[in-house]
Amino acid sequence: MSVSGLITPLIESLRGTISFVERRTEQTSDPYFEAVLLRQDLDRCCGLLREVFGQPVKDFGEPVRLEPKVQTAVDLLGGVRIEQCLFVVKGEAQQAAYAALWPWASDRTRVTLKVGLLELR
Repeated sequence: MSVSGLITPLIESLRGTISFVERRTEQTSDPYFEAVLLRQDLDRCCGLLREVFGQPVKDFGEPVRLEPKVQTAVDLLGGVRIEQCLFVVKGEAQQAAYAALWPWASDRTRVTLKVGLLELR
């Protein structure tokens, strides 16, 4: 299965399992999902992400050490800071699937989740 084939079932699983307080997804041709969850649902969300991605390439509180192609692609998303978490699985044709968890600085009860595809160059 291509990495794009991993994303759609994951998004459906997340929608069916997590009670998101806000969904931000806009319609695009690529599979993409963005939503806000409560911190109390973070463990359940991470469990679903680990089923698809395995362990994160950058966990919460850990220093950022990504391979150059992944770092370049992640920089286009706004980068990843020490308090954030990033899952990535590479596929064929210079493409990777990702899930990013970004805790809010302004409201410690909320976390933004982004799931989509990266082009690795």
